[in-house]
Amino acid sequence: MGDVMKPGRGRPALVEAVIALSESDTWDEARGEWEPSGGEHAKGVGSYDNECVCGQKGLVYLFEIANPLTGAVLGPIGSECIHYFEDAAMDASVAALKAIWNLEQVVAAHIPLEMKHLSRLKIAALFEYGAIEQREYNFLLDMFNSRRAPSAKQRAWAVAILRAGPGSVRAFLTDTAAGNRPLVRVRTIPEAVTR
Repeated sequence: MGDVMKPGRGRPALVEAVIALSESDTWDEARGEWEPSGGEHAKGVGSYDNECVCGQKGLVYLFEIANPLTGAVLGPIGSECIHYFEDAAMDASVAALKAIWNLEQVVAAHIPLEMKHLSRLKIAALFEYGAIEQREYNFLLDMFNSRRAPSAKQRAWAVAILRAGPGSVRAFLTDTAAGNRPLVRVRTIPEAVTR
């Protein structure tokens, strides 16, 4: 662990808040008790009003973390402080939520969703959060990885998945952005798949 990760160095307010709401009384043990419980994209990118528990202002992404041992919830937490926990699962959750929020912005700008807006991470996040099913996930991932131009049938199915009708990715993102559907992870994908 580098010097910046030692309690009292770098993010003392975060360390103090986490330890106070944990069963453990050291940073190394307490940080392992926490997991992401959700978050929201800060409206007004970099708004000075968006402040992390560590005191950093101007956050773009705000998260909440929960401690299942104590029932405590802590937030808002910025993405840099999430990394401070040195937890791969937390980092993966943050990356997936950011991917979803990025796609929400595309939809909010009234831009038709297309394959060019996707990445392996975004496809995985859509699957993990229930926007698409296994068959659609496999198809979109195959399309993303393909070096050939898609056939007319493949293009039509991609459009249907991404932007046609009430079960489309567009509808899902519209609902999550409006707060009509909570962003809850419903399944996970092995980390290697999202790279």
